[in-house]
Amino acid sequence: KEAAKVTNTSGTYLRTASSASSAIRMRLKKSGQTDYQFDAMVKFEEGSSDAFDIHRDMDILSGPSYEFGFPNAAGNLLLNSQAALTEETRIIPMDMNLKGNRGNFSFEVLAQQIPAGAVAFIRDQYLNTITEISQGSVFNFEAMDDAASMTDRFELIINPAVYTGISGINGAQMINIYPNPTESTKGARISLKGFQASSARIRISDVMGRMVSDTGITLVNGNQEESMEISGLAPGIYTVNVQAEGKTLVRKLVIR
Repeated sequence: KEAAKVTNTSGTYLRTASSASSAIRMRLKKSGQTDYQFDAMVKFEEGSSDAFDIHRDMDILSGPSYEFGFPNAAGNLLLNSQAALTEETRIIPMDMNLKGNRGNFSFEVLAQQIPAGAVAFIRDQYLNTITEISQGSVFNFEAMDDAASMTDRFELIINPAVYTGISGINGAQMINIYPNPTESTKGARISLKGFQASSARIRISDVMGRMVSDTGITLVNGNQEESMEISGLAPGIYTVNVQAEGKTLVRKLVIR
């Protein structure tokens, strides 16, 4: 069972998640302001759905200043309980109302409990950027002019587990991507070593799971080094799948 919620006039609250659920709790703050802040949380657990549940969800408790939440079909929520995370990428909309405030703000990740190996990101749809977050992260942003009135500027993205090291299928097989992070204009190279196969397939996908590149390469004596097709790709986190010998290796590529 969950502990009772605690609220105060600054728009913060505490609700303890059960050990079986996953959750991300965030705080919105304005730079230089110490007397006001606003917290909201999204949970992922068995039995929850996209519909409003009076036993699991909580409406926004509007404060005197800015606020944000995780909306569903019923409206913006201070606490949004969704279905448990799976192996598919999950996109969680955020709804932010700055109520006329302008200036520098931040989202602080107060708590993040997601399956081991999964990765969470915050996407800024105004600047078209994607930033990885974890517990304790602070994401800074500026809200001026049109950006200050954009309620759907941000969303969370949770990717299932990926492997980011350079070790391969076994101790004799290696994959390395360099430089990493890189820039699309500078490119990147991928090195494969120790394979028995004569060919491999390299597929690159964005955080939404959309394939942006699919290339077949030839391995010479089980080894090969190739340039990766990343020209024109927007900054963000990409997943590189290398398929060889009937198996798939997964790496992370960061483009700045």
